Amino acid sequence: MHRKSFYGGIILSTINFHKKSICTFFFILILITTAFITYAKNVEKNLSEKFLRLHIIANSNSKEDQELKIKIRDKILDETKKWFITCKNANDSLEIINKNIDKISEITKEEIKKEGYCYDIQAVIGNFLFPTKSYKNIILPAGKYKALKIKIGDAKGENWWCVLFPPLCFINGFDTKLPLEEENQLKTNISENQYELITENEEISTIKIKFKIIELLAPLFIKKN
Repeated sequence: MHRKSFYGGIILSTINFHKKSICTFFFILILITTAFITYAKNVEKNLSEKFLRLHIIANSNSKEDQELKIKIRDKILDETKKWFITCKNANDSLEIINKNIDKISEITKEEIKKEGYCYDIQAVIGNFLFPTKSYKNIILPAGKYKALKIKIGDAKGENWWCVLFPPLCFINGFDTKLPLEEENQLKTNISENQYELITENEEISTIKIKFKIIELLAPLFIKKN
């Protein structure tokens, strides 16, 4: 009896130990998850106010529709580049876009007509959810950003994502650094800590993994439009 009681006590202690270990594990997991969510919220909130982004959605993935999307993009960038010369921050550029939204729609429609199409278009300004995106050595985390969104026709084709202000739309890839002019303008519009966060001197893949965590957590605290 004593031996059974002894072994029973060991088994019971082992079970209790495992229960405590499991509870501790889940407690730590919750703390880590909460910390990541808080970090993601802060990053998304602090950076989203510093950029005005552009999102163009093609009618379809056909070669012709994708080429049309790029031509519309080029027309809009040519026009907005002139408008933004005097802009000091994202709010200035947003105000200009708001005042010229009809002009943007007109430019888009003219390009569509010029290329021989008759697609409807929708140009809207709002806060939209963006995935993690790379612009040379700049990586912006997933989150909601102020943006000009242009839908062409059925808007079922691949997207074009870029940053209208500060002007990063002409920058593709991430194998080289930003041109000096764009780099200086970016530094002017965001804090030193924010600049270091999105242009860290470490492997780009490491930064992307970090921001991928934010992208995965984004649905927990950001509602999609």
